[in-house]
Amino acid sequence: MTRFAGEKCIVCSEEFDKDDTIVVCPECGTPYHRVCYDEEGRCINDDLHSSGKAWEPVKKQIKDAIDERKCTRCGALNPPSGLFCDVCGTPLDKVVNGAQPMEEEMRNPMRTIPLNPYINPFGGINPDEKIEGVSATDIAIFLGQSTHYFLPQFKRLSTSKSIFSWNWGAFMLNYFYAFFRKLNGFAVAAFILIATIQIPSTIVILDEYFRTMDFFSRTFNPVLVEKMLSLSGIVTVIVLVARFFIGAFFNWFYMKYTVKTIKSMKDRYHDTQEYHLALAKKGGTSLKGILWVFALQAIMYGIVLLVFFK
Repeated sequence: MTRFAGEKCIVCSEEFDKDDTIVVCPECGTPYHRVCYDEEGRCINDDLHSSGKAWEPVKKQIKDAIDERKCTRCGALNPPSGLFCDVCGTPLDKVVNGAQPMEEEMRNPMRTIPLNPYINPFGGINPDEKIEGVSATDIAIFLGQSTHYFLPQFKRLSTSKSIFSWNWGAFMLNYFYAFFRKLNGFAVAAFILIATIQIPSTIVILDEYFRTMDFFSRTFNPVLVEKMLSLSGIVTVIVLVARFFIGAFFNWFYMKYTVKTIKSMKDRYHDTQEYHLALAKKGGTSLKGILWVFALQAIMYGIVLLVFFK
């Protein structure tokens, strides 16, 4: 009787009492008062029989409906057991990557985006549509944010077989942006390129700094500084060109990296839930990546000092 406490007989609409004799349909599990079932002579829950489904307590159905959670990005309602939004792939407010919701938000505050009703998280792309052989949903889970921008860009690049797609973030922030998006190989290459080009400017800046500090007895060779200063204008133009190429081709490199990574991960994971968790962990963004920039810059300054500081 305990399992039917508070439930109602669908014939008389009366709640089951602890003293009632209850019979259950062997096919769908619908409970009846014995008297009510005898009067009908059969189970009248025809909808369950035709659909092949089993009876569920009404209270459980109501609880499940209440427990549906709203995605913080696209607003879609999701079942309580889901780890990711069924529409846009955003991690829901359950334990993700071993972290509680608040811990996850603190660890990666840009993972969850507040709902913006004016933005389609797929940028108009069908979630089941394939881009370079990978579903848009998997790509959205991997990207973690800005899917409304990147998915249409990836789709256009894939369809047109083009490699050009302008990205202002990559142009303005160059290797900072690449490290933030976890495109580390591209980021390191961009850093080495730009840092090498900027060696003359770096020498001029460091020389000026050391001259203002009275406790430094050594500095750069004045002749060297003069030569580097004369190259500053050319360096500025070359750096601008390099940043243009980064802004122009970042999306293509990012698409290729994303697709290649997702395909390799899909081959390793057979469980869908584990696979999605791995995608979210591997992709997304990283504020820690920006710290690598400062570490690399410190190394670059050290090399310049060792080579040119006399």
